Amino acid sequence: MRLYVEATWPEFDWNAAYHEFRRSYRPRSGPTGARAVLGLCVTEAQAALFYRALANSADDPALRAVARAAALEHAAFFDAFRSLFERSRGFDRIGFFAAWSIVAATSRCARDHDVAAAFGVLEHNWKNTAILPGFGYPEYRQRMAALIRRHTRLGLVDRLLFRSWLERTPTMQLQEAGEQDRGLPLALRPAAG
Repeated sequence: MRLYVEATWPEFDWNAAYHEFRRSYRPRSGPTGARAVLGLCVTEAQAALFYRALANSADDPALRAVARAAALEHAAFFDAFRSLFERSRGFDRIGFFAAWSIVAATSRCARDHDVAAAFGVLEHNWKNTAILPGFGYPEYRQRMAALIRRHTRLGLVDRLLFRSWLERTPTMQLQEAGEQDRGLPLALRPAAG
């Protein structure tokens, strides 16, 4: 992905963005043992689905190839973590409600913390003028949810894993109400200046 971004947008300073992200990102402390491995399964399943949606929606053949490869890589990590989870579950009993709580918390943390931290460094690291429209993280989340709905088939497990990504937060609902007042559908909303 890095090589694709650097070749496509030489105006974007990947190294500066990566270092800024590494300096500012603080992983959340969480569960250990089988519970931690279950969280890793959720993370990898989400990443694979994001990349699958990107591969299915991309016009550029090179981006489709990169995204498909990333989706396969994350799916392989999911398989490895799932195998590890099955082995570790015998030592660390997890009931249905505890597992559901871990899945939901991991998904919300990815949505509200991890991806938000990566998104936050994008706007500061253009060598000249940013070529991407200036919109905030709530709009990005909204667009990603629409992309996932449109370009992937969500089975029951996928819908459960992505429930927090697909739901509207109060901030998004207020933003949508403001857009409806202006008479503009969300897909046609102009980029913030």
